[in-house]
Amino acid sequence: MAVLLLLLAACDDPSLMGSLKQFYAPKKIILMPEIEGIWSAMPNPLQKGAKTNDRTVGLDKLDTTAVWTIRRQLEGTSVLKNRLGNDSVVYRMRDNYVVTMVNRDSSLSQYSFEVTFFQINKTVYADFYPSGNNTIQNSKLASDGHLKLHTLARVTRTSDGIALTWLSSKTVREMLEQKRVRLNYEWIPSIDRMVLTGSSAQLTDMLETYGDQQRFIDWENQSAKLHLTQL
Repeated sequence: MAVLLLLLAACDDPSLMGSLKQFYAPKKIILMPEIEGIWSAMPNPLQKGAKTNDRTVGLDKLDTTAVWTIRRQLEGTSVLKNRLGNDSVVYRMRDNYVVTMVNRDSSLSQYSFEVTFFQINKTVYADFYPSGNNTIQNSKLASDGHLKLHTLARVTRTSDGIALTWLSSKTVREMLEQKRVRLNYEWIPSIDRMVLTGSSAQLTDMLETYGDQQRFIDWENQSAKLHLTQL
């Protein structure tokens, strides 16, 4: 039944591929100190004649016009005595980052994500997981019914910033239907999209096997792309 539903789904589905589990194994995590800071987001590549606030296929206007603040996530603090016997605050940091997106036109629209960078076969990826939405968290009905999913982006360093390319549902659906890649998934009618349900180990294996093979994942032709330029 799931396969039938996939075949009936729109072939040009631009939605990002979502997963219930993270896309990485902990041993693959890397730190990217250079990513910390304030960044301006715009579509990548910018189409000829397009304006920086034009909607990009696969992304909404806020995604492509926001200011991103990226900081390493704080786990906690401890107070220790230094050599002189004075109190010294020690900060314990996690191995991931917090991204806060703020609309350039209105600070009332603010979203945050936990982002974990990891590397497989020399390719750097980012696992995005929503952690805050000021338009949802004000309503318990909305927040309790909101399905949080991990999404996956390939990270590429450019001469003037960072390019992010998200894995699309269309690509994964083609991998399942046409190339016989085995992944666990479910079609969820209430949100009209496919969701990966396999383990993080299965997703890591998928990237190790197919992530750098263009005939399986053509990163240049994914629908959701952003370019970040540091401010």
